[in-house]
Amino acid sequence: MFNYMAMNEQQVREGVQKYGPAVGARKIIDQEYQHALETLNTGIYITYYCAEQKSECSRIGSTSKCFCGHLFSQHKQQLGKKFNTGCENCECKRFQFVPSRPEECGMYWLPRRKDFNILTWRPPCKCNHGCEDHLPNYPLRCRKCQCSDFDSYFACIACDRRWELHETLFEDESERKALGKKVGQDYLPLSNTPDIQEHVFQDQKYQQMPQKLQQGLVGNDKPFPKQQIQTNKQQQQTTAYTRPNQQQQQKAIQQQQQKPIQQQQQTNKIVQKKK
Repeated sequence: MFNYMAMNEQQVREGVQKYGPAVGARKIIDQEYQHALETLNTGIYITYYCAEQKSECSRIGSTSKCFCGHLFSQHKQQLGKKFNTGCENCECKRFQFVPSRPEECGMYWLPRRKDFNILTWRPPCKCNHGCEDHLPNYPLRCRKCQCSDFDSYFACIACDRRWELHETLFEDESERKALGKKVGQDYLPLSNTPDIQEHVFQDQKYQQMPQKLQQGLVGNDKPFPKQQIQTNKQQQQTTAYTRPNQQQQQKAIQQQQQKPIQQQQQTNKIVQKKK
């Protein structure tokens, strides 16, 4: 089983039917399935995207890892005029997806080693230190050596490009439809191969996942609630910035000048009452 290497779609189909997904692949596909359901619930599509290859390499959701080491659910989730995905637990200013398993970096052999620990593994830099050993904001300098930036020492399993050539992309359904990208049920993993999709997700737990998601039992902090997105869009339309004219500027200056006088008058009144 461990020597089985599928080279085309038919061999993948035969391998899945005979052996099922590998342990690491199963964990990755389960996470992708959960994140796809979160997307269908919120309407915001978040992907690990390589523009050079026009490849959506991973679906991002509540349990995705950021470069800073914290989960997506531990980041602020504010869309609209003031876009904000800063981390709530550290100085990280924006969410930057990184792989959470070596299989996503093509390092499929690592989990087979006896001394390998998935809990301590981090995507490596060429300086031999992990992403969490680097500063979370640019420049991504290393805390343990003289490395001045994170120079990824791995490639994406989906597009074979380095981490630096990817971005964390946020889109709504209308944007994706305009670009001809997958939406709705087509966004679920393996939608291009329905027979493999049916075989991989035939377990009853996958049928129950949508119900659990609605009940809040899957994904600890649902990213971007629909109500919040609509509110932010309304704010963006109604609070557009306009440069104040000369009369408005003079009025603002007068108000600022009157504030100390008003404060002094209030203080005098309080003193007189005490007397």
